[in-house]
Amino acid sequence: MKSNELKEKAKEAEELEDLIKTVVDAEGIIHEICLEIQRFDIQEPHGWLSTIIDELRQQLENRLERL
Repeated sequence: MKSNELKEKAKEAEELEDLIKTVVDAEGIIHEICLEIQRFDIQEPHGWLSTIIDELRQQLENRLERL
């Protein structure tokens, strides 16, 4: 029983780590987009892109820590 639980938690942790990597990659892309739109004197609307992706990364990292 415990062995199955550990396997499930290990799988979930691996999936969370993969998802966090994807989110971190997305953060980099969003940062690049924000820099590029500034060239055209356009600001990120209300900072929502950066805020949402940062909050998502934090939630995923917190969930991974709880495992």
